[in-house]
Amino acid sequence: MKLAYQISIVVFFVTVLISLFTKPDPSRFGKQIVGIQHIGVTIKDWDKSLKFYVEGLGGKPLLTGTDFKGMDIQNILFQKELKDALKNEANFKDYSIPNFLKNDRLDAIYIQYSNTVIELLRYYDSETNTPVSDIREMTSPAIPSSQHIAFHVVDNIDLNDFVNDLEEWSHENGMENVGCNRLKGCIIDEEDKIVCEEAEKVDKKFNSLKIQGKDKGDYNGWFLAYCKGPNGEQLEFNQVLYQSKKVFQKAYDTRPQTKN
Repeated sequence: MKLAYQISIVVFFVTVLISLFTKPDPSRFGKQIVGIQHIGVTIKDWDKSLKFYVEGLGGKPLLTGTDFKGMDIQNILFQKELKDALKNEANFKDYSIPNFLKNDRLDAIYIQYSNTVIELLRYYDSETNTPVSDIREMTSPAIPSSQHIAFHVVDNIDLNDFVNDLEEWSHENGMENVGCNRLKGCIIDEEDKIVCEEAEKVDKKFNSLKIQGKDKGDYNGWFLAYCKGPNGEQLEFNQVLYQSKKVFQKAYDTRPQTKN
């Protein structure tokens, strides 16, 4: 009995100490979220997209689903847009909403990378095999609600070389839309006119933005390239080095663990 009492006292004080030094999770749903499961991107060209994300960037295809249709799919994916169209007395096609009760269909494939999954979604007319809504060629990441996918590039290569190789391989395989921004090459003059030179005329050292130097604080070591994918989707390729790498590692080591 004496030993059991002593153990209970120790357990009590350990519990008190843990409660004193453990910060509670202030978020509403943090303990219910395990992590990012996948990132979805709507595409236009199925074959070119698979070639780019699988053969090019090395993803592994997982689940594939084709010919999704019907009332359940219509509502779970597009009910908010349908209500908005009704409220504004607009045709649902003006909102780029497919009609899964008629000819429109959805194909989807999940592609695994080492730390996350990308889902490619294709909405199309099953009779004409054309997209439900054409993808806007002219897009800017400055548009509110626009999104991008960022890939982590290994430390032991030069990101400038990676940009060159990615573009050359993509263009050789018929993906002319794939292109990355440079640090130099375009200006907006005093009359708001755009003046640009060809990308190949810009020195390779300007293929990526490399933030480095102790005066950059925690951003020291943040390297990035901003690119367009085969469907016009916004992509980023990162290297995280020096101080930035330490910041990310510390956040990873101290993040709350949620069990699935």
